[in-house]
Amino acid sequence: MNGRAGEHYECSRDAAIRDGAAADQADKVALTALGDAKRANRQYRKVLLTSWKRGCSGKAPGNRGRFARGRW
Repeated sequence: MNGRAGEHYECSRDAAIRDGAAADQADKVALTALGDAKRANRQYRKVLLTSWKRGCSGKAPGNRGRFARGRW
């Protein structure tokens, strides 16, 4: 692991060890703290799609929308 996920993993693992967990238990705790990658990816795509739809529909403040009538 690298980047933020790696840092989060290491911090969670270290905390579990400080709380008295064995190394293998600490690994499990750290992986659980990271969460499910597929679920996180779905949520991220949903946010992207929702913000794109908002931009196209003109519901964003000050935005006529990408497909609004008028000049292109």
